[in-house]
Amino acid sequence: QNQTNTPRWQPSEQNSIFNFPRGAHAGSFFHAIFEEMDFQQDADANLKKLIKQKLHEFGFESGWLPTIQEMVHNVLSVPLFKEQPDFKLNAIPSIDCRKEMEFYYPLKRVTVDILKQIFLKYGNSFLLPELPHAMGKLDFAPLAGYMKGFIDLIIRYRQRFFIIDWKSNWLGDQTADYGSHSIRRCMLEGYYFLQYHLYALALHQMLRQGLSDYRYQDHFGGVIYLFIRGIDPADEHAYGIFSDVPSRDFINDLGKTL
Repeated sequence: QNQTNTPRWQPSEQNSIFNFPRGAHAGSFFHAIFEEMDFQQDADANLKKLIKQKLHEFGFESGWLPTIQEMVHNVLSVPLFKEQPDFKLNAIPSIDCRKEMEFYYPLKRVTVDILKQIFLKYGNSFLLPELPHAMGKLDFAPLAGYMKGFIDLIIRYRQRFFIIDWKSNWLGDQTADYGSHSIRRCMLEGYYFLQYHLYALALHQMLRQGLSDYRYQDHFGGVIYLFIRGIDPADEHAYGIFSDVPSRDFINDLGKTL
């Protein structure tokens, strides 16, 4: 039989960011775009060129270009905090961005029970109702050695440092599906709450070593997880955005524990 060669991933008849392919491959594609672009300086022509290049590299059909370009525009132009309307990624110069920051620090012997105790001790107003259940499901062999990883993005804004993490998880077919309830469930099920506290500890240690006048309450801005499929600057509900500032005592205790 004769078969027509088609691209690996094709856009549907109704292209939207919600029906863009899901999974780790798509996540790597999105990360590559945000990692290589300049949030302030990339004009439309440069952004189109980058997106087109990445679509080709990752095996997605070029017809997705307008959809991805719109998504990137939404993510860069949304206020990261409603009370700070000027705090947007497209306002951050490249000198104040550090992408894919590697962190590396020694670990004491860590067990599930140790982590459970510290998380349940401090809790979290956003995650607390389901936190005991999530921690109860956590399971791993005791760890010792070194903790190593990469943080998607660290930005500096008004002398405060923020952790940004890109999430391409599909939570539904409309922006409203990316509200606080859905994000909370995703943060728990994916153990992202554990991830971002480890990131916060890594940044805390880096700033403590790098800034002579470092004070957690003055310099640590917090953690922001951007669920990029659900972000729309025109919507007043700030869908698709999770943020938290772990308490200084929590991070200090976590550092002593690990």
